[in-house]
Amino acid sequence: MVLILCISEPNEFDIMLVMPVARLQLDESDDTGAYYYLTFKRSPKEKYLLKFLDEDGKLSAFKMLQALREIIKQEVKNIKDVEVTVRRKKAGSPAITLQIKNPPSEISVDIILTLEVQQAWPASTQDGLKIEQWLGKKVRRDFRLRSLYLVAKQNKREKVLRGNTWRLSFSHIEKAMMNNHGNSKTCCEADGPKCFLFRETSLEESDDSTFLSNITLRIKATSKMMVRK
Repeated sequence: MVLILCISEPNEFDIMLVMPVARLQLDESDDTGAYYYLTFKRSPKEKYLLKFLDEDGKLSAFKMLQALREIIKQEVKNIKDVEVTVRRKKAGSPAITLQIKNPPSEISVDIILTLEVQQAWPASTQDGLKIEQWLGKKVRRDFRLRSLYLVAKQNKREKVLRGNTWRLSFSHIEKAMMNNHGNSKTCCEADGPKCFLFRETSLEESDDSTFLSNITLRIKATSKMMVRK
């Protein structure tokens, strides 16, 4: 799945490298409800994942990111027609960033390791996603039935950074919000207030970069309210 990061100047992109995994045990690493330790409830069918467990049996985000970075670095060497480099690793970042130079423009691509789990969302999200008034109860229910996404992100609140925490991601929900707007018949509940995306001009037809950028920020702000404060 590809998500646009910059709308006004589309030279930065996110690519979520989604890996389906078996059911996981999620244990909160702090009180935010956003960061988790992951363990397998039973031995996974994907046996190769076992080598990424730490000494406590937790799935190590650090080990998986390190392995993915090495694979990408080797593959980049095989690219001949475009100048592609792998940026230096940023501490705590869940992304592996590629810098692609190809006249007339230069772009950067963040590859984000993402686990997709077909299971119920954790309790910390129970009261979040307050979109009933502008997208409707049915849409909220449908969103919450979608897969759970977790990205390899270090929780900086930990006293000892061990690289074994994963953060909830709602990028797929943000994208769905963007794609299900602009139609007066389906955008908002009939008896509710019109949402910030309800305009006579659809997103696809609008050329107002400021308007689109503001929409992106509001969508992300809404998704951040999916977990307890």
